[in-house]
Amino acid sequence: MAKFKYKYESLKRIKEALEKKVQREINVIDIDIRRCENEVVGMNGKKTEQKEKMYAKKNLKNSELQFLNNFMNYMDGQIRQKKEEITRLNRSREHKLLELIEKSKELKVFSVLEEKHLEQFTYEQNKIEQNELDEIASKKITKEGE
Repeated sequence: MAKFKYKYESLKRIKEALEKKVQREINVIDIDIRRCENEVVGMNGKKTEQKEKMYAKKNLKNSELQFLNNFMNYMDGQIRQKKEEITRLNRSREHKLLELIEKSKELKVFSVLEEKHLEQFTYEQNKIEQNELDEIASKKITKEGE
C-alpha cells in the first residue's frame, strides 16, 4: 500500500506556525497588562503611604501641603497614563484574539481537508487492492479450470 502524502502539508505547517505566533503575542500582551496593573496598585500604595505620612505630622507647613498636593496630582497623572495603556493593551488583545480565531478557522479548514484527502486516498488504495485480489483470484480460477 502506498504512503499517504497530504499535498497541502506545508501550508498547514505555516498556518500552525502563524497560529502559535499570535498565541505568543497574546501572552506577551497579557504579561504587559498584568505589569501595568501591578504598577497602578504600587502607585496607589505610594499615594496612600505619602498621604498617611504627611497627615501623621501634627503641624503641617503650607509648603508640605503644597508638596503633597503636587505629589498627588503627579501620581494621579501617572495612574491615568497607566490605565490608558491598559485600555490600549486590552484593545490590542481583543484584536489579537479575533486574529487567533481567524487563524484557528483557517487551520481547521486544512485539517478537515486533510481528513477528506486521507479518506479518499484510503478508498482508492482499497479499490486498487481489491482489483489486484480479484485479478489474482481470476488467474487462480482460470489455472484450475485448465
